[in-house]
Amino acid sequence: VSNHGGVVNKFDGDAMLAFFGTLPRLLSPKQSALAALQTAMEMLAVIDRLNAQRHANGEPQLITGIGIHTGVLIAGGLGTSDRIHYTIIGDTVNTTQRIETLTRDLFDCSGVLVSHSTYLALGENVSQFGFEPMGFYQVKGKKEPLQVYRMIPPKAPINWVGTL
Repeated sequence: VSNHGGVVNKFDGDAMLAFFGTLPRLLSPKQSALAALQTAMEMLAVIDRLNAQRHANGEPQLITGIGIHTGVLIAGGLGTSDRIHYTIIGDTVNTTQRIETLTRDLFDCSGVLVSHSTYLALGENVSQFGFEPMGFYQVKGKKEPLQVYRMIPPKAPINWVGTL
């Protein structure tokens, strides 16, 4: 996440909340959507390598669902003077979590689900990725169904620097 300018905000159970475009500097929706999708591709590549090792060791596969949504949010310090936490809140954050939850219903393997607003925010960068339209889904807290797309990782390996 940090390799692409994002911030890991918190861990909650087996989920991680990360955001792009707010800190460490303000980015356009196009830039933050691109950074989020680049991060997701890199995460899937690492998970694939980890799963190859797990398979060789006779261990079960790690299945990860990633939800990406672009929109307006509120960011800032929340808490009291002796316990303050920088966080993000708002409908965009809640919708992102709902999209991540949809991955459990739509995928039987690791995958990335992207909202229509993120798809549009990418602009000309949309051609850097493959997308499969998944349709419209009703999610908790939204009156209108959300249109979502599955990001299709490229066939070529992703350059990643790190160790498992």
